[in-house]
Amino acid sequence: MRQDEVLWKSIADSPIVWAELGRRVRSPGIFTEAVVHIVGKWKMLDADSKRELPKDIQKLCKRKWEELELAKRAIEIRIAGHYPPFLCRNHADKPHRTAYASNIYSWMALCCFRQFLSQSGNDGKNRLADDGGYAWYKAFAQGGDAYLDHEDLRVFHSYFPMSSKACSVLEAHMNVLKGEIKEFVKDLMKVRTHVDPANLDGVSKPWLTCTVVDKNDLPWAVREEKNQETSNLVAQQAVQNEDGIEADDEDGRF
Repeated sequence: MRQDEVLWKSIADSPIVWAELGRRVRSPGIFTEAVVHIVGKWKMLDADSKRELPKDIQKLCKRKWEELELAKRAIEIRIAGHYPPFLCRNHADKPHRTAYASNIYSWMALCCFRQFLSQSGNDGKNRLADDGGYAWYKAFAQGGDAYLDHEDLRVFHSYFPMSSKACSVLEAHMNVLKGEIKEFVKDLMKVRTHVDPANLDGVSKPWLTCTVVDKNDLPWAVREEKNQETSNLVAQQAVQNEDGIEADDEDGRF
C-alpha cells in the first residue's frame, strides 16, 4: 500500500489479477479498486479474460455491470425525453400559437439536440460502445463545445440558414439545454478509484469508474455472514433439542 500511485496504476492496468489477490489477502481497498475497473472495462475484456476470474468474483462483477447498464439506459431515456421546464405550458391557460412561438429558438435547439442524440446512439456511441459510453457521457458532462459545437451548428444552418444574430441566439439556447443535460450524467462521471483512467498514459479508451462496491459485496464478508447464519441455526437447533429432552424428562419418559 506504500507504493501508492504505482499500486493503483498497476490495478487499473491488470484488475483481474489484483481482484483475486485482493480477495486472498482480504484487502477491501485492493479488491474494491480492482472490481470497479473490471466493471468499467467489462465490454473491453474478451471471454478468456473473464474466465480467468474466480466464479464468485465473476458473478459479482457481472451483477455490478448489469446494474450499471440498467442505470445508463434509464439516464439515456431521461435525456431523450427531457424538455426544459420553461417550454412547458399550463393547460388551464389555453395557450395559443404565439405562446409557443416566443420560444422558437429553444424548440429548434431541442430538435437539433435530439437529432444528434438519435444519430450518435444509432451509431453505437452510447452504452453499447466498447468503452461503455464513457466518451459519450463525458461529452454531455462537459457541455459547451464538447459536442454540437459551432462547426456542427454550421452544418445545421446549411439546411436551415439564419442571420448571424439568429445563429448566435440559437447557439445560446443550445448551451442552456446542454447545461441541463449535465445533471443527468454527473453520477456516471464520478471517479471512485484512486486513479482516473482518463489520466493514465497509454489509455486510448478510458472507462467509467462510478461503480459502488460496499462491504456486503466483499466475498469474505458474504462468507462470514453465511457462516454466522449457520452457527446461529445450529445453536438454535441445539437449544430446541435441549428443551425437548428436558420436557421428556419431566414427563417421566426416561
